[in-house]
Amino acid sequence: MKIKKWLCGLAAGAVLCLSLSACSTPRVAVTVDGTDYTTGVYLAFLYNSFYNMYYNNTNYQYPLYYYEQQGTDVWSIPFTYGLNSDTQVILMLSQYIQRDAVDTMVRTHVLQQMIAQYNLPPRADDQASIATQLASAKDSQFMPMGFNTASYATLINALSTDNQAFYGLYGPGGPREVPDSDLLDYFNTNYISYKIIQLSLLDPNASPAAMLTGDALTAVTDQMNGYLEMYKKTGDFDAVITQFNADQQAAEDAAAAADAATGTDASGNTTTAAPTTTTTTDTTTAPTDTTTTTSADGSTDTGDTTDTTPAADPNRVDVDAKANQSATTDAVQTVSVGDVQIVKFNQNATEGVDADTIALIQRLDPHTKIDVTGDVFDTAKDDILQAMKYDEFNTEIVQDVINLWQTGKVIVSNRAVDMSDPQKFVNINANS
Repeated sequence: MKIKKWLCGLAAGAVLCLSLSACSTPRVAVTVDGTDYTTGVYLAFLYNSFYNMYYNNTNYQYPLYYYEQQGTDVWSIPFTYGLNSDTQVILMLSQYIQRDAVDTMVRTHVLQQMIAQYNLPPRADDQASIATQLASAKDSQFMPMGFNTASYATLINALSTDNQAFYGLYGPGGPREVPDSDLLDYFNTNYISYKIIQLSLLDPNASPAAMLTGDALTAVTDQMNGYLEMYKKTGDFDAVITQFNADQQAAEDAAAAADAATGTDASGNTTTAAPTTTTTTDTTTAPTDTTTTTSADGSTDTGDTTDTTPAADPNRVDVDAKANQSATTDAVQTVSVGDVQIVKFNQNATEGVDADTIALIQRLDPHTKIDVTGDVFDTAKDDILQAMKYDEFNTEIVQDVINLWQTGKVIVSNRAVDMSDPQKFVNINANS
């Protein structure tokens, strides 16, 4: 996991000061099993939780900040919070973020204890990332949020413990090492590789959604058949993709020119619905080798993690079809390895239609070498390990967190929490 550089972009000259860390704020905000964490450290964790929830939340079509920009008061919406399904409570957004910050602190404490118990080494990539971030960190970046560089360093080192503990336990040489033979068995069973082009089968003017019919459907089907014939003549699917992209761009340019000629605006105005009243946070995702932020329940925000597309072949998708099952991966698996085939499927689960997408799919052998370093399996071992063992690992960590709460070993200064309203971070970001 590469630690999220969510603070490094803040303006160094930011001068907005809030009462998040006034002189009267308690020195210690949280105590976990006898270990004190200062209010400054708590505020660093609080900002991390705020950023995850407000800017990176993926439970809705858009992040929460977007809905707020559209006029929705997201701070008045109740959310379901819980480390697992047994610990769920209803909280307003500020309370949600505050609780997540404390639970993330408790989680990293548990991870640090596990690392010490098993003497697990740090990950070199994580350490290099942390060193790079700290080399450019300045107090002026963080003081508007109420903490300093030392608290920031505590935060990013703590967030790296998830990777350190997980890979240290289950990786090569770890006390729970998963042998390569098991990783290879998982890979052979679950990984697929493919290239794809696709077109919509939906009538853009129909409401509710309906499939194209008549000449419109024939045109789309003929277009996809044309790409299949091109592949049969050339044997080059990348050339097909290049032609497909050129045709799509030409169609967009023609539509834009037509709009300009008639004085119409094809884009129109978009109205975005507000998020529903609750979201559940007990779904956990393994840490990955992408930019990541970590929450108390072990869930991470990694952006698009459904493939490990090698830079040497940008058209190729290599994906764990078990961990990332979708209508697309299901469609790909209807094509035999080595074949190229047209497939119709309901990619977006559109109601009332049999299929909303037509695609030309080339199914590849996942073991095909992608560059001089080896094949997909060589590059996917960490991802496979996550898919096999992270749920087991996370369940153990979450239960340890819950046990600390239940045995009274987590003490929170209500005064420190009450004085630290995460909603104020919105104004800090806006004025940075």
